[in-house]
Amino acid sequence: PAYTVDYHIQDSYSIRHTSDLFGLDFYPLHGQPADDLSIIGNMQKTMTDSLGKMGQWPVVQAHNIRNYGTLDALRGPTTEEMRNMTWQYLAEGAKGILFYSLFDLKRDASGASYESLLENTKQVAKEVELMAPVILSEEAIPAITHSTADGLKMMVKSYNDHVYIFAVNNSETAQQVTFTSEQFDNDAVRVWNENRNVTWVDGQFTDTFEPLAVHIYEIGTGAGIVEPTLAQWANGSELSISQVAQSSVQLSWPDAWNAESYRIYKDGELIEEVTAETSTYRVAELNSNTQYTFTVKAVNSLGYENAGLAKVIRTTSYSGGSYTPVLPDNTDLQQLNEEEVEASASHFTDIQSHWAQSAIKRLYREQLINGYPDGQFKPERFVTRAEFIVMLMNVLKLDVSVSELNFTDERQIAEWARTAIGKAISAGIVSGYPDGSFHPNQTMTRVEMIEILARALQLQVNTETVLPFVDLDQIPSWAIQAVQSVYQQGLIQGKTGGFLAPLDTLTRAEAAVILTRILDWQSE
Repeated sequence: PAYTVDYHIQDSYSIRHTSDLFGLDFYPLHGQPADDLSIIGNMQKTMTDSLGKMGQWPVVQAHNIRNYGTLDALRGPTTEEMRNMTWQYLAEGAKGILFYSLFDLKRDASGASYESLLENTKQVAKEVELMAPVILSEEAIPAITHSTADGLKMMVKSYNDHVYIFAVNNSETAQQVTFTSEQFDNDAVRVWNENRNVTWVDGQFTDTFEPLAVHIYEIGTGAGIVEPTLAQWANGSELSISQVAQSSVQLSWPDAWNAESYRIYKDGELIEEVTAETSTYRVAELNSNTQYTFTVKAVNSLGYENAGLAKVIRTTSYSGGSYTPVLPDNTDLQQLNEEEVEASASHFTDIQSHWAQSAIKRLYREQLINGYPDGQFKPERFVTRAEFIVMLMNVLKLDVSVSELNFTDERQIAEWARTAIGKAISAGIVSGYPDGSFHPNQTMTRVEMIEILARALQLQVNTETVLPFVDLDQIPSWAIQAVQSVYQQGLIQGKTGGFLAPLDTLTRAEAAVILTRILDWQSE
């Protein structure tokens, strides 16, 4: 059989006479605010109306598109975004799904490993696999309508004495949706895979949809489609780290209910999967005096991970645990420590002669930043929102409470960043997006960094300040006063040629230089 994919809507005559299967191959997500996922559902509806019952297997974006040969690294979709796109396609008539996972290991802006993004894909694919008999069912369905004029894709299916409603919010805003049917009254409705229920009352029930949310409703008595119930730890469970050495550590964790295995991550990268009977794991081949974040996630029988237990640890500087240095008389211990840290920073293999070398060394000496396990600092690597907030809060050292993280993508916020982000929110330095998300793994532009600095430092602005940059037309109107205030304090100077480059993506080197200027500004 012939299978044709295309990122354009095709005329039915060409497809019917050349192919047995057709799939839309459109990737709408670049990790930018203007991304519009709703386009794929609308495209699929057009093709379904045109091709009728002809088989359609669209390709869901599961990677960072267009990174090769571009200046800016882009990110792949989150699990929520991938799930939304998948169910949009299915709700509008697709009968199968492919995931295209070409992945640029060096330039993914999310900072996630291939293995972790692959796990996202597996979770979404497993959900579709479980629901496959329902999706392909041709049984008669009851009449069900919903109250939303736009922004919601809905599919109704009957299977094995149950009725299923698949509802997809393809908008960036939350909404209340009321479903209506004359066939149901006081019937219990299981919200599949969400551990909750709703009830038909007088032929209606109402539910809340967060931005891009997908809800699957199962109506009927008796056994339905099995749910991928997540493994769970008891409240208060923690990951323990012991036997910390120069090149290895020992991880220990309690048993999790419903766990079939455990996946172990080092700095977000999957390094091992062990059986459910295992509760310890020794991580070897680490670098000395290096900070690592370790996470253990419990996996259920269907391959779904829970949020995991995480902890940050730094390996020792010496191979022995009882080494005591012998110091000459009158040695200044603080000076010695600074010299040792300075030497460690000098060991970054990729900052020699770099324009930001002195700033990087200073921040490392003051234990405000770290390098990578391979001995590099990676000064030209792009900075994510979470990374910059952690670095900034390390510099500011604000004594504020830690706000609760209630974002729709809260599970994407790594353990090492949660306290800093909570404090930044409490201090009014950062907030989420209008759709309720935070996008911790999204890269930042230089002007977004400037806006955060202006709020963090509570800078006053003189609106008559003349900015000397040659690309003023590139500064968004909402950021003009922030740029003026930060420039007035000498915290930004621009790039060669008089450019501010406000829309360029912020690098680790640029962030390091800005942070050292903040240190100097604070001491004045």
